[in-house]
This record gives sequence, structure tokens and C-alpha cells, in this order.
Amino acid sequence: MHESLPEKQTVLVTGAGRRLGFYATTALLKKGYRVIANYRTTSQQLFAWLQDHPEYTSFLIPCQADLQNEFDCILDAVDSYATSLVGCIHSASQFYPASLFDEDSFESLYDIHCRISIRLGKLLYTKTASPTFLIPMIDAQIEGLNQTYQAYRVSKLFLKELIRQLAYTGAPRVRVNGLSPGTILPPLHESRESFSGAQKKELIPRSATVEEFLNALFYLITAESVTGQILHVDGGSHCL
Repeated sequence: MHESLPEKQTVLVTGAGRRLGFYATTALLKKGYRVIANYRTTSQQLFAWLQDHPEYTSFLIPCQADLQNEFDCILDAVDSYATSLVGCIHSASQFYPASLFDEDSFESLYDIHCRISIRLGKLLYTKTASPTFLIPMIDAQIEGLNQTYQAYRVSKLFLKELIRQLAYTGAPRVRVNGLSPGTILPPLHESRESFSGAQKKELIPRSATVEEFLNALFYLITAESVTGQILHVDGGSHCL
């Protein structure tokens, strides 16, 4: 059974249907939170998990919406739980090859990573009375120049700086911290051999596990004096 909180608290998770967003969602449920689980199209992994763990079904509020075009659906979902909303984990992302000269791709990547982070911060600031948290996901491998994923890299670098400004703007009501995972899960378009090779190139020749990622996530959720920080969980790859 889930751990009991003083009263049921609600967390909004974007990109909740798969990958790290899925693990964050299920871990929150196990900790006793209610979760508004946003996903655009992919949710099979999440609902398969719920079938195996029916005791959490009543604590998950599914919210299928394209954040870039249907953000009002998020507002509607949050309105019902505004008094219990304690934070948001922004895990929704796009990742694909694109040059910086591909303006449409850059605008789309900037939109999902940065503009949506601003809107989520504003949502927490305007709709909640108690202190809350916002945790956008960064990426450990954005410091070095990259020929293939230029637009993605720059959009995440903007997000990294945006987190500091959002922390300043939202204080003291909204704490804003970034979580920067390394090669914890293999990218969808890469082989497991390529994934294992990437892990071995890190300062510590192993990347973080999902459990370590979740430990870092819950540290940022519960550390009430921490804001404006980027927490790397990446085997040191951001140093390379």
C-alpha cells in the first residue's frame, strides 16, 4: 500500500505516459500523492501498470492533451484540485535531429521545453496559495556543441537559464529546480549496444539508475530551501 501523507496532495506530471515521466508518476502514487497524469498519445505503459496495481486507480487523473495546442485542458484538470496542488514535474519533451536553421523545428522544441515551463510556473503561481514546486527535465548532454541535435540542444540550454529566472520570479511561492538525467534509459532510436557504449564514456563508467533518478526527484520535491538549481544525475557526463 502507498505511504500516507498528512492529506492527499496533488502533483501534475507532463509526459506521464512513458519513460521517466511514467516512473515519476508511479513513484508519486506509491508515495501517497494524487497525480494528474498528462500525456499526448502514449499511455499504454501507464495503464498497463494500473491494471496490475488497481489500488492506485482512484488517485490517478488522466489528462490526454497536446500541451502546445490544448493547454486549456491542463487548466481545467488543475482547477478541480487547485487547493491540493503542490507541484508539477515537466517531463514532456521532443527529441529529434534538427538544424538551428530549421526554424519550425526550433520553435516547436522551444515551445515544449521553455514556453510550457513558463506557463506551468504561472499556473502554480496564480492558482495555488501554498508553496509549490516546478521541476522541468533538462538533459545532461547539452553543454558540448552537437551537429545533429542543434535545435534540441539550444532549446534545453535556454530552459537551463530559464529555470534560474523562474525561480527568482516565482519566489517564495514556487520553487523551481531542474533535473538533468543522463543515459538512464536508451533513446528510442538507438540500439542497446550504442546505449551501453554511451554509458561507458561517462566519468563514472555507469549512468544513474531509475531508482537514483527517483531519489534525486524526491529530494527536489521535499527540499524546501532549494530553488534555482540544476541537479545532474548522469555519471558526470555534463562535465565532459
